[in-house]
Amino acid sequence: MKSVHGMTAFVLFLFTLAAFSQDDPTKDTIITYPDSVTMQSGSNAEIEVGFTIPSGNYIFVEHLSEEDVAGILTSFSIDESSGFVITDIKKPSGKKLENEIILSDKGTYTLIVSDKAGHSPGTHGTITLEITIQLCNRKKGICYLPRTRKQEITFRISDFTWSAKDYENYTYKTFAAMPEANSRIDFNNIDYPLLHAAIFFETNRQRDLQGKKAFAHSPALETAAKGHSDDMVKKNFFSHNSPVKGKETMKKRLELVGISNAYSGENIAYSFGIEYKAGKSVYSPEQNGGYFSYTFKGKPIENHTYLGFAKEVLNQWMNSPGHRANILNSKYTYLGAGASHYKNMNFYGMDNFKCTQNFSSVKGPEKE
Repeated sequence: MKSVHGMTAFVLFLFTLAAFSQDDPTKDTIITYPDSVTMQSGSNAEIEVGFTIPSGNYIFVEHLSEEDVAGILTSFSIDESSGFVITDIKKPSGKKLENEIILSDKGTYTLIVSDKAGHSPGTHGTITLEITIQLCNRKKGICYLPRTRKQEITFRISDFTWSAKDYENYTYKTFAAMPEANSRIDFNNIDYPLLHAAIFFETNRQRDLQGKKAFAHSPALETAAKGHSDDMVKKNFFSHNSPVKGKETMKKRLELVGISNAYSGENIAYSFGIEYKAGKSVYSPEQNGGYFSYTFKGKPIENHTYLGFAKEVLNQWMNSPGHRANILNSKYTYLGAGASHYKNMNFYGMDNFKCTQNFSSVKGPEKE
């Protein structure tokens, strides 16, 4: 009996080793990531990590149940001694396989990296990102040994910082003259406070054109708007009604940031992050070698500037009677705007944003 058990264990060991070492395709997995990121001191940056999986294989994106867990989820880590931490991960949609969500072709993970240490403006250095993946082959019924790759990403702490207090010192005209407002959005390093300000001031420009008083900024409304935009991206929905427990309605979302018994409203939108005109024929990054264009390998369609994106979103809202009515409503005194980036995998992975405006007759607290 002992010899039978011993032989069985020996055979299994040889099979496992062969699967791990002789034809392991993990090395053929293509992982893309930015060379550098720029962020404000103490704030966040998005790092997009793209995967191209070798044909016939897949990686695990999510376990839908705790039972019968089939394999190791793709994971990311940063040495916290660097002062940076990963605070959130937006996963690719993938496909359902029994109790798992898997990625068997291409997909992008978006890592939200926070400057926990609060590095001084102008600081630069490197972040070591560790990526662990386990490749599995459905046809062979095997999973290969998990592999870890280390990637060096340069970081820089920006000298420019937009804060809530800056809203008091700018009008839509002086904001539009800022070089930063007219800089192009880097989707790996989105300055969300600046983007929210761009939407805010462009809204006030539209108010001024119609003879309406400018909105005052509400940090609480901005927090609610940003949260709803993030939820729409994370949960893959587009609605004023949220599937997130405790945040199902706008009323509940505003109460969470300290606003109640107020006259309030909400606008939502989704829009392209690049200067693409909806409905036009376009060549995809796969066809062009990494970028969108209207002609084959022609001039790339550029990323929006912060202000340019805000103008595009406001154009959508102002051409919609219900949204326009909210923007021009004289009963609203305060405004907060929020946006969240995602890649539209139904349209060649084009960079998009989901956006929210929250309006109120009450400012709410300065902080959550």
